[in-house]
Amino acid sequence: MSTLVNRNVTVSGHRTSMRLEPAMWEALEEICRREKLTVHAVCSLVDSRRTQSSLTAAMRVFILGYFRAAVADSQEAGHAASLNGAIGYVAGTPRTHGGAPPAATL
Repeated sequence: MSTLVNRNVTVSGHRTSMRLEPAMWEALEEICRREKLTVHAVCSLVDSRRTQSSLTAAMRVFILGYFRAAVADSQEAGHAASLNGAIGYVAGTPRTHGGAPPAATL
C-alpha cells in the first residue's frame, strides 16, 4: 500500500492529478491558507515557472523552498517572522539573501 495520496487539481484550467505524501499535502494547504490562495492557484503558479521537472517534483521543491525562505527571513529579522509573502520567490520577486532558489529552477 502506497503512502502517497492522489488528489485532483486544476492547473491553468486543465484537470490533472498529483500524488504527494500526506505531510506535503498538509504543507501545501498551510501555504494556501497563509497566502490566501487556492491549491489550484498555487499549482498553476508553480507549473507556469517550472522548466524540466514533473509538476509533482516541482511542487515538492516549491514547498521546501517556501519554508526555507520563511526561515531565512525570520533569521534575518532576528525573530519568528510571519510566513505570509514567502510565495514571492515563485512569483519572481528577487531575493537579496541566500533564501529560496529562484522560481526558474523549479
